[in-house]
Amino acid sequence: MATIKGNVTCDDVLYLSVDSDPSAGAGTKAPIGSHAQLTDGNGEYYKFGAGDTQWIKLQQGVQGSQGNQGQGTQGNQGTQGTIGTGGVTGYYGEFYDSTTQTFPTANTVFAITFNNTQIANGTSIGSPTSRIVIANGGTYVFTYTLQIGKVATGTAETLTIWFRKNGIDIPASSNDYTIQSNNTKIFSSTGMIDNCNSGDYYELVVSADNTDLQILSLPARITPTRPLTPSAILNISQVTYAGVQGNQGTQGRQGVQGVQGLNGAQGFQGSQGFQGNQGFQSGVQGFQGTQGNQGLQGTQGVQGLQGTQGFQGGITSQEVSATADDTITSTTYVVINSMTVTPASGTYIVMFSSSANASATGADINYAIHKAAVIVAQSERNLDFNGGAATNGFDTALHTQAIVTVDGTQAIDVRGKTSTGNFVVHERNIILIKV
Repeated sequence: MATIKGNVTCDDVLYLSVDSDPSAGAGTKAPIGSHAQLTDGNGEYYKFGAGDTQWIKLQQGVQGSQGNQGQGTQGNQGTQGTIGTGGVTGYYGEFYDSTTQTFPTANTVFAITFNNTQIANGTSIGSPTSRIVIANGGTYVFTYTLQIGKVATGTAETLTIWFRKNGIDIPASSNDYTIQSNNTKIFSSTGMIDNCNSGDYYELVVSADNTDLQILSLPARITPTRPLTPSAILNISQVTYAGVQGNQGTQGRQGVQGVQGLNGAQGFQGSQGFQGNQGFQSGVQGFQGTQGNQGLQGTQGVQGLQGTQGFQGGITSQEVSATADDTITSTTYVVINSMTVTPASGTYIVMFSSSANASATGADINYAIHKAAVIVAQSERNLDFNGGAATNGFDTALHTQAIVTVDGTQAIDVRGKTSTGNFVVHERNIILIKV
């Protein structure tokens, strides 16, 4: 039997302090509704009936847990656009002059001028018009063609041609051309490669040992229709340049924020425990609160935009050559043997080079670049043997060039003709460089 160690009444409720379980043995006398607290603090009992043993041990009620708050999943970040591939950008130009240029003073330097731009990207005619200006630094090929004529009788006369850069002679760039007879035309052509800085300008300069020498231009002609023959042509093409890196793809948009999850229901509140003698809170332990529902998943983020494709890199070239002589007797244009090519669509620098002779004094020789059987403007060259300078024993150099655009089905070829006798073309080649 438990022994009562103390008691107190609060709000008409009897609270006892006992040394053991009051429901054991004969029980502890107390009215219904009384409370008994063990002195060691390890238990509290409630008197639920009139009998001395009708006590029940109480457990302190625990508050139900709050349901978990549902959190929506954040949308995924959009994929970053791919980086464009590295490209190659080339610069080029073709410039020509449609007038005859004279040299009124012998052994004096004159600068060749240009009055027309055939095509250009990053190059231009400057001021004065003898200057060709390079807008972007890099390595460039320079090639010129001049039609030189002698307009009076006399001894052999020589014209010297060379390059200048920013007003200074370029070493090892000069060539001499000598004409023996009156009323004779020859052409000169050569080139060089040079490293350029942005803003550099180049000039083609000449010096003649006699005022009879001129740089000749021929007008457009008929029967058949033929385009203008320029007095001077200068071609420029960039051969190496590190391309600009392709733009980085646009950053994908931030995924849409997930919808806020529903708030979990509040757990049921446990019953308030009976007030103990020492102020212990009583009550049966409450049930665990039900967990809140999982929040809705956030909307997937929008895919990032694809990065811009970089410029396609690379320089493409083609060459066709032949070694066996080709004899032309036609008075209308015919294809020089093996000098034809059908490239892929695009724009090309086309260069033809050879040597040749004529069998008849007074022969008028012509050759030109053709596209789809039509003469390319400013590519026709003329060798006039009215002065008798060319015979079977005298070879002269052949060269012409042009910038040509084709659609992938059009053939590019070089054709020749003669007014009389044989026009014999020796070892030769045609080179195409895509720009």
